[in-house]
Amino acid sequence: MSWSRPFPDPIELPDGRKLVTLEDAAKYIQKLPKAEHKKQHWQDAVEHLMRASGNSAAWLHFAYLFMIKAVKHGTEKPVEEPRRKAAKKYRVVS
Repeated sequence: MSWSRPFPDPIELPDGRKLVTLEDAAKYIQKLPKAEHKKQHWQDAVEHLMRASGNSAAWLHFAYLFMIKAVKHGTEKPVEEPRRKAAKKYRVVS
């Protein structure tokens, strides 16, 4: 197992730090508060980091994607639907 494998691109954290290797990501997750650590998006990231520590380049890519997803979880602003104009009301005259 190689935890020193680098990600394709560094993952930037909200505080400006960067995660460069699998080991950096694992240490970051370990330092999270327990309540945060137990959330599903972090558990998914941990699972993929462990698989990526083997020799598969595909798992490294998945670990990278799941780490980005976990880091950005909850930071995206919800997309607001554009307001639609009310339909014109017509009266039938007979």
